[in-house]
Amino acid sequence: MARIRRTDKRPGRRVYLICQIPIGLAMVLCLTTPWTGWVFQIAADGTYQRGVLFVFVSSLQYLYSLVVCIYAVKYGIRETNKERRTLCWLLGIFLLFPLLAGMVQMMVGNTPILAPAIITPLFIIFVYIQRTQIYNDALTGLNNRKRLFFMLETKIPQADKEHPMILYLLDANRFK
Repeated sequence: MARIRRTDKRPGRRVYLICQIPIGLAMVLCLTTPWTGWVFQIAADGTYQRGVLFVFVSSLQYLYSLVVCIYAVKYGIRETNKERRTLCWLLGIFLLFPLLAGMVQMMVGNTPILAPAIITPLFIIFVYIQRTQIYNDALTGLNNRKRLFFMLETKIPQADKEHPMILYLLDANRFK
């Protein structure tokens, strides 16, 4: 019996557990901060103030987001399937905008840049999903008539004697 070898090197369970230690520490710091004031404090007049460990917790969050963004781009470059490559790039873009805006907001306080940076990739992904739904059949995932017409509009002008275009049509009556 032939053995199947994995070609991609994924981190093992031990690496995942080690990576969860800083996340757990950040969660404990955030949950205990109302009593300790380590991450943030609410002053008596209702104003927000950063705590001593605010930069540590924020940097940790941005570091994990950056790692995910790098992995998404890395797998997007390697991927041969166009659909999966696009999804990898979208994941990278989705994380990149809030990551950069969060770093700017962390360095320059009271900069209202994070909300637009979150909405922008959501809008990009929404447009991608809408485009996919317009050109693909919802039940089968196959291309529909709109995609055929779009493809024909681009391919017919490119056809010549050296590169002819052949079109097959299949008509299946009562196909369900």
